[in-house]
Amino acid sequence: MTAFLNEGPEVQFKSTKEKTKTYKEEYRDRYLDTNQQSQIILFDSIFNYITGESAFSITSLKEEINSIYRLENEKLPRREIILRKLSYWKCIDIPYLEYRSLTNEMLKLTDNSEYSLDQYPTIFHYATRFENPLNYNLGKLVKRIKRGIQKGNFEYKANLQSHFSISINSEYYSDLKEIGDFCIKINDEIKNEIESEEISELFELFNNDIDDFLVNLNEKNSTYRFSPIFLKFKFNKFWRAFKNLSNSKIIEFAYVLNRRYTKQIYPELLPEKKFLENLKINIITHIDKSSTTKLDKVAYEFFLNHINESLLNFE
Repeated sequence: MTAFLNEGPEVQFKSTKEKTKTYKEEYRDRYLDTNQQSQIILFDSIFNYITGESAFSITSLKEEINSIYRLENEKLPRREIILRKLSYWKCIDIPYLEYRSLTNEMLKLTDNSEYSLDQYPTIFHYATRFENPLNYNLGKLVKRIKRGIQKGNFEYKANLQSHFSISINSEYYSDLKEIGDFCIKINDEIKNEIESEEISELFELFNNDIDDFLVNLNEKNSTYRFSPIFLKFKFNKFWRAFKNLSNSKIIEFAYVLNRRYTKQIYPELLPEKKFLENLKINIITHIDKSSTTKLDKVAYEFFLNHINESLLNFE
């Protein structure tokens, strides 16, 4: 758990973004007492079933339980057993020598990056709370934990910062925040790698299967629907591929643009205005070329009109 039992303003981490609360988050904030020491857990599989969002799946519930309680083969691994022994308030009943031994074992596991990204601020806190009774050098300990994190092969965790419960009244909060920021930095790097791979795959789709690309672009549940993916394409490569489209596919693409850039444009898509402006310039240049056939001009002018309509919605 990452509750440090301190009251006070919550630390603001780097790379955090405002986001609309989900229904589950609204429910938790409105109806559940989040001030109690024990963590309240809402299982998505159960919550979504109760609210009618999806059918109940025992497989999904098992996966959630294994994930939340960090089970492996339905058993709690040693690293999690240590954290539970050191958790509040069981920890104050542990004899000093055992407390030191458990803490050292936890840090050795940290050296090998055995924990998940959301656990490292807790690890630092457990090692140093109660006025640092084991007399660690805080600066060296922070560097040690960050070295361990760098060795890791982590999975991306959405909204990682929401798993950190650090207040400015936490002991050594600046060190805690440094570790939290470092975890978020690593998490962002993982996300960027994933997105880079996804963009490469999406561009390949644009090149090789325009029909599937257009479906993915505006699919309601697609990650691309509200993501400025066109800004992530290299424009010159995109333009070369665009010119290879048949005229009928250019017409289809134009309709997709209108559905993407409605009168109430999703804020995440606003940066794509620059892409549309650059595309408009190239379209006009292509139309004006003497080598452009009359039928090609029909398709490109149709596309140009839809770009102009879309750009009006950015104002």
